[in-house]
Amino acid sequence: MFSSSLKTSCIAFFLCCIIVQLAMGQAEKKTISNFGDWRIDQVDVNKSYMLIGSGEVKGDLHRFLGFRYFWIQCFEGFDKLSITIPYDKKPEFKTTQPAMPVSVWSDRAKPRELLFLMMNPAILIVMSGREGEIGWAAKEFIEVLLTAEKTFALGFEEKSLHFDMSDFKAAWSKFSQVCTR
Repeated sequence: MFSSSLKTSCIAFFLCCIIVQLAMGQAEKKTISNFGDWRIDQVDVNKSYMLIGSGEVKGDLHRFLGFRYFWIQCFEGFDKLSITIPYDKKPEFKTTQPAMPVSVWSDRAKPRELLFLMMNPAILIVMSGREGEIGWAAKEFIEVLLTAEKTFALGFEEKSLHFDMSDFKAAWSKFSQVCTR
């Protein structure tokens, strides 16, 4: 009845809608594990798990409006991850592509500039498994995150978030376990 690309697009749209709800605090989730500044939440509505990192803001604090975290989300039945950064305002795009450069770096990796899609005025998102630059960005983000020993940071628009990595390896291990169930 429906082409596979249409089905894939519909599923992706559904997942993005749930991600937007999560960013806005509207989807119900429960914490299943805590690891210092890292926690794992289970989201029943879309059968997903979120690894959430809480960081310290550096830069233009008044424009950050309390968002001091990002999350990586895995979905049951899919081999893809999404990486989401809450965002506090509608950006001014210089091109027709609604994307924003985000830099990531760690104590063990040089800064890399990645392109995140703007899903709405509330979040920046990148998903693994997609072809082209966006899929590449998710891979690069995870690579920098996994190389970090003491600190990981991400930055955009003259502000940055810095994350303590002392409990990350344990959090990542548990997240990997729940994502492969």
